[in-house]
Amino acid sequence: MIEIEECRIFLRRTAWKLQYRSRVQRNKESFLFQDYFTSQPGFENDLVLKLHVEELLESISSHRGKYILIRLFYEQATEKEIASELNISQQAVSKWKKKILQSIQMKTI
Repeated sequence: MIEIEECRIFLRRTAWKLQYRSRVQRNKESFLFQDYFTSQPGFENDLVLKLHVEELLESISSHRGKYILIRLFYEQATEKEIASELNISQQAVSKWKKKILQSIQMKTI
């Protein structure tokens, strides 16, 4: 009986850690949308936000980086799907995503 309770505790802790990591990652990736446009809903602000995001995408010099971000965030593809399309590993897609998002973040600061 003790082993079952230990397993439950372990699973709860693991689930909490996964949720926390996911939340942290999501917050890191959503920096593009954390500006004054999102605080005031409306057509004009939505349009300005969309133009801002498109401008940031145009500033990416790498075609592969643009493709990865568009597939991930606009088309909701998984890293695994993109990796198979580009014949690279899922880890490589993750590294590309991180690199491109950091470069965009540096441009916005």
